[in-house]
Amino acid sequence: MNEAPLAATSEASQEKQQEHQDFLASGVSGQASYPANSVFSEFAWKYLERKISIVPIAPGSKKPGEWSEVDGWRGMSKWTRFAERLPTSIELEHWERWPGAGIGVVCGKLSRIVALDKDYDLPAGGNDALDAIIPYTPVAKKGAKGWTKFYRYNGEPSKSFDVGGNRVLDILSDGRQTVVPPTAHPSGCNYVWLTEETLDNLWPIDELPQLPDDFMAQVERVLAPYQTEEDRHYQKPARAPKDSPDVIPGERSIHAQYFHDLNQHALANLGAWVTKLVPTARAHADGFRAIATWRACENPNVGIHPHGIMDFGGNYGMTPIDLVMDANGTTFAKATESLRLCLPSMEPEPITMTVNGVPIGSDLKPGGAASIADFRAILQQGAGGQRTGAAGPNDGDCIAGLQAVFDAGCAAPAPASLEEKLELLPWPQPIDPFVDQPAPRFPLDHLPRPLAEYCRDFSAGSGFDEGAVGFSLLVAASGLIDHRNRFNVGPLSVPSFLWGIVLGKAGDGKSPVIKAAMKFLAEIDREMVNESKERHESDYLTLPPKDRKVTSPPPWRQLIAGDTTTEGLAKLLVDNPGGVVIHLDEFSEFCGRMDAYSGTAGKDRPIYLKSFDGGRQTVNRKSDPMPMVLDNFSVGVLTAVQPEKLAQMLQRTGTSDGLFQRFLPLLMAQQRPVDYSHKRSPQVEDQCRSVFLTLARMARSGEPRNLDATPGARAVAEAFHNHMQTVAQGVADVRLAEHYNKFPGFLARVASTLHWLECAATGQFREAVSEATMNNAKAILMCLFRHSQETYKDIDQQGGVGSGLVKAACEAILTKGWEAVSRGDLTRDATGWRSANDQSTSWAIDLLIEFGWVQDITPSRKVGKPGRRSAGLYLVNPEVHRKFQAEGVRIADRRKKMSEAIQAVAESRRSKVPWQ
Repeated sequence: MNEAPLAATSEASQEKQQEHQDFLASGVSGQASYPANSVFSEFAWKYLERKISIVPIAPGSKKPGEWSEVDGWRGMSKWTRFAERLPTSIELEHWERWPGAGIGVVCGKLSRIVALDKDYDLPAGGNDALDAIIPYTPVAKKGAKGWTKFYRYNGEPSKSFDVGGNRVLDILSDGRQTVVPPTAHPSGCNYVWLTEETLDNLWPIDELPQLPDDFMAQVERVLAPYQTEEDRHYQKPARAPKDSPDVIPGERSIHAQYFHDLNQHALANLGAWVTKLVPTARAHADGFRAIATWRACENPNVGIHPHGIMDFGGNYGMTPIDLVMDANGTTFAKATESLRLCLPSMEPEPITMTVNGVPIGSDLKPGGAASIADFRAILQQGAGGQRTGAAGPNDGDCIAGLQAVFDAGCAAPAPASLEEKLELLPWPQPIDPFVDQPAPRFPLDHLPRPLAEYCRDFSAGSGFDEGAVGFSLLVAASGLIDHRNRFNVGPLSVPSFLWGIVLGKAGDGKSPVIKAAMKFLAEIDREMVNESKERHESDYLTLPPKDRKVTSPPPWRQLIAGDTTTEGLAKLLVDNPGGVVIHLDEFSEFCGRMDAYSGTAGKDRPIYLKSFDGGRQTVNRKSDPMPMVLDNFSVGVLTAVQPEKLAQMLQRTGTSDGLFQRFLPLLMAQQRPVDYSHKRSPQVEDQCRSVFLTLARMARSGEPRNLDATPGARAVAEAFHNHMQTVAQGVADVRLAEHYNKFPGFLARVASTLHWLECAATGQFREAVSEATMNNAKAILMCLFRHSQETYKDIDQQGGVGSGLVKAACEAILTKGWEAVSRGDLTRDATGWRSANDQSTSWAIDLLIEFGWVQDITPSRKVGKPGRRSAGLYLVNPEVHRKFQAEGVRIADRRKKMSEAIQAVAESRRSKVPWQ
């Protein structure tokens, strides 16, 4: 990792500036810095797991590249060979070490992927005509200008379409590649996914839709009125990209590096300049929103966040300098200077010693360590030093390293003890990992009044969690709405139905709660089945046998599915294209037949995964060689599970297939005392039943009806989408991050369901979801966000990973009195660490650092030396021993008593005396 250099003294600064001038004069670029963990190293395995071929992308470009210490980044020669074969494990291991590498997906036959890339709009309404012929796909990404949509390969050749010399549409197939999120775009923004599904979590890839066979002919017809002869001439040949081994300018010149650093510094310090230099900016979520006055706009459609700036209305990314220029109509030079003056620490300053960028002392003299890398090198030397305080690991490395740092860098006499040295480090206040913060109750007030009153009435007598009833009612209502109905909000187009799972211990009342919520759907289903039975008996069974052979039976209407095999569901969905609902008391019943959980070679799992979004599906049958083709295969699910059983099931899978991430979980609150004197209100139940009956007539009969969003509702959804994207990027648990990435889609589904329920409660249909409804949905999702946090934490603790390992590490730090700790110490002394895998322990270390318990001072690994699991050295925050002293005593006492009890049992067995 290239550490950020420390500020130099004025003399050193002058020397550095002269070096910069020499660089400029010789035409040699300065050295760029890249993150230690590249996008490629973090995400490449997901694509290869799906048999998608990939290539490394040089930072600051869209080109496949290769890196060496001598030449830096150069173009990759003959990268199209990876359209014929997947990269080998040796190549991958090599690429993962290249600094700043992004990911490019190789399109075409091998990867089974073709992409449509649209950059520029057509004039005079032509854009609508082009959009009309582009099919729906569940996977799309966004760059700085346009979008890219992904489809299943169907033999299409690569082809480009220009209008007026501008590239309007590219069909990316054999011989082409496309850069995927979260790789950085050359503009400085990151590519982002526009859809719930992403290319690296869709399983299987073969579930992507195909383009029509005549798609290219359709595009040519739409573009013909706008093209010149030269435009049409260019699109005839299928041109392969040119390979070039030339240097790719990923390493910036001195000027470019300065402007890059200024922009990055501005993004990290939004509060210092945004409100001063952007007149229309207002605080919003984790950043700001501003009005694009330079485009004569009135709505705040410019998002300003630490991860980047996006003009969503104009559909392009911006740097902070760009924003200041546009917002004030000023020049580049003036915008740069204004931005620089607002930001702290942009001028050269005296040397400041840091650890992870944090000063560890003051009045440091020249000659001290110049960077964190130097500090780690000093630690690695392990010369001299005296040990004080409790015993800890790596005394030579850690203690002598600290002594050397203070001796070399401090003008004042160095502190004598390690404890005094540690006190000088500006540690954050450590977070308490021992406090359990229960998830909040489900907010009933955001449901229509008849539903909320039904929940309270049911809970008053039974004592069961009223919030769990409300959550289950919401999921049940979502399944009643026609699954072909779509809610269109921004780039999302989603159905209403949800997958909901209630988590609770045995005896918490999961089954009674779900049964109470499904009561009204069960009544509707019973009526539909009885009517179907009557029609079958009167219109079909009364026919003579010979006529029945040539006559199709009447449609069998049913809402709740009994047969949950995919073949059984397919037969039911033929006559019920509006979708069905699965109601199971145990989650294990739902996934028991799937190969991911049962270990069999079944094919149900990918079909179930596809049913979450609905759409066209082909289902093979054992009893008939002809498959069933359904226009819409969609299933709503409401089920329940015990947390420990769920953890065991997910442990058995080994990897996540994205199934559980599609479920919204709710943790049941503890049952209150039962009230035998309470009498259920028939009137309250009838009012709730009336809403469901009206909902069935309004949202399930007739042709599908789509919903739109008001501008206010879109703004709420957009802010929530961006917020959840930021949250997901900061989560170490891959499963939880994938779950969070689905929250924007969950919000749209919940808002759609609430809208239909409100229409049913009032008896009036509205075509647009209001801002108030979207805010109600957001309040529900923020509550369920906490339930998701606690659910995945429980799964981690049951499986011995994540937060469970964190708590065990904290207990070991307190009971052992460590002032510094190695990864090997945790493996030996912290419960669960010995059996946990490397990924789990890495998550736990990340959380310990995030919680303010430790700082990473691990020496850099030597080139060519294999890493060891025990590698890792961390300073312990002294505040934890003061703040959690009582907790440490309690833990030590508990362990002492447990040890004494075990010894007593052992002694009784040796002496053959009954243990008491």
